[in-house]
Amino acid sequence: MTVERTPRRHPELPRRQHQSSRRVGKYATGQSYLIKMGRLKKGWTLTAFATQMGLSWSYLSDVERGKRILTNPETIAKAAALLELDPDEFYYTVNRVPPDIVAWLSVNHRITKNLRVMKRKMGEGGG
Repeated sequence: MTVERTPRRHPELPRRQHQSSRRVGKYATGQSYLIKMGRLKKGWTLTAFATQMGLSWSYLSDVERGKRILTNPETIAKAAALLELDPDEFYYTVNRVPPDIVAWLSVNHRITKNLRVMKRKMGEGGG
């Protein structure tokens, strides 16, 4: 007796796209690229770097593949120090503003207003 297998995915449905739209070459995000290239440049294995970071290797693997991003400021500072990189780059590559800048802007309202004026003068694209 032959048992027919049903397909796991309906053939007319599109394949799921990767969750991140900010790809850098084959890397899912600029942050994943920074971390993986920095780690490889240092000659560290995924497990060795994860141990130094205080993270599980599976979590770090997800970060390198763009399934997760580093958001904790202490973790980002540690990664930046170990890889000898600017911590701000970890935020900018995933379109975030470093928390110290956010805190500073929240108490300096005049600067926020000036930034809005500059944005209007430059156009909505901002750049």
